[in-house]
Order: sequence, then structure tokens, then C-alpha cells
Amino acid sequence: MDARRRLSFGSVADLYDHARPSYPSALVDNVIEYAGGGVGGAGAVRALEVGAGTGKATVLFAERGLDVVALEPSPEMTAVARRNFAGYENIAMEQAEFERWRAPEHEFRLVFSAQAWHWIAPEVRYVAARAALEDGGALAAFWNRPDWGACDLREELGEAYRRNGLAGDTDDPMNPVARAEGDAWASEIAGASGFDGAEVRRYGWNSDYTPTTPPPSTWTSSALTRRV
Repeated sequence: MDARRRLSFGSVADLYDHARPSYPSALVDNVIEYAGGGVGGAGAVRALEVGAGTGKATVLFAERGLDVVALEPSPEMTAVARRNFAGYENIAMEQAEFERWRAPEHEFRLVFSAQAWHWIAPEVRYVAARAALEDGGALAAFWNRPDWGACDLREELGEAYRRNGLAGDTDDPMNPVARAEGDAWASEIAGASGFDGAEVRRYGWNSDYTPTTPPPSTWTSSALTRRV
């Protein structure tokens, strides 16, 4: 795993917070329902977020009453997130790498990761997630992706990537030939020990941007599975 590239977003943390889209409400509700979530009070679901960034997804789950422990390795991103979490008593922010963070075993009903699961070392991510989850707990990973089939500039953007020798970088979501992260995830989880019943759900939505910010995400892919 390229640690330098994984932490590169920290150098533009404020811009990231301003420009990155959020996530559809239906996805958050579905993830909580899948995890068997409740709302608020002493019985609130405990959730662990992997790669919280500036807290785009964190606050969506916290607003629905979950107690969230949010992990983020970048100090710059963590600083912005803590600013965004002002007033949320049910969010605990920790600057830490998931691979090296040690949670009490089987502490969480939900482990979720927004736009970050692919940055976690493959040989560690499922082992660590399973250790953190209680029996029957849910793991959810989700990503925003442009709908390139509906983009009039797809060919022009693809040519720009080819001209600059970047056509092969299919991990870049702005590359028109980028693979659908969530769709590939179901196949990956099938080989992960201790999880069962992986499924992928897709949510179409739109977000308006100005010409100086990235194009809108028009669908989000969510991959879900349970600890067994």
C-alpha cells in the first residue's frame, strides 16, 4: 500500500472538505438497517469508521443517533474533521491507522468506510474488521462514482488520460475507464474468512457543482456483508 499516496489528501484537506460530495440519505439508512441499528440513548449502536477524512459520512451516521469512533491517519484531515464535529457528543475522533489501531474485540455493531476501504492493506482489513465487530455485525464500504455512461465529455476526458500516460490508472475514479470499486468488492469479500452474504447496492443521485469544482457524482455503490 502506497502510504504517501494514501496520506496525500491531507495537503489539501480544506479543499477536500469543500469539494468532495456527501452521500445519499437512503444509503445511510440502508446501512443502519442492515446492521440492525437503533437510534439514540443507552442502546445506541456503536460504529467504527475507517478513514473518516473530514467527516463527510461520519456526521450522517451520528445525526441518526449512532455512537461513532472515527479513525483517520492524516493529521490535517483529522484537524478539519474535529472542527466539523463540534457539537457532536456521539463522535470520538482518533488520528490512527486502522491497520495499527487496536479496538476491544467485538465492540462494534457496524464497521463502515466511505471512499477509503481500498486504501487499507488487503491482508489486514478484513481480519481487523472482523475482530472489531460483534457476532452478526455488519461491514459496509461505499464509494461515489461518476456515471460515465451519461457524461457527454467521456471521450474527451479519456483522451486526456491517454495523452498523459494515465489511461491505465483505473483506481482513479475520474478516469472514464475506472473500475467500479463497489462492484468488485463483492467478489473480494467472497474469499474473506469470517464474513458471509456480500451484496452490492447502488444509489443514483445528483449533486450540482460549479465549473471550477469536480463533476457531480451520479451514483454511489455500497457493499455490505456480515461477520459470522
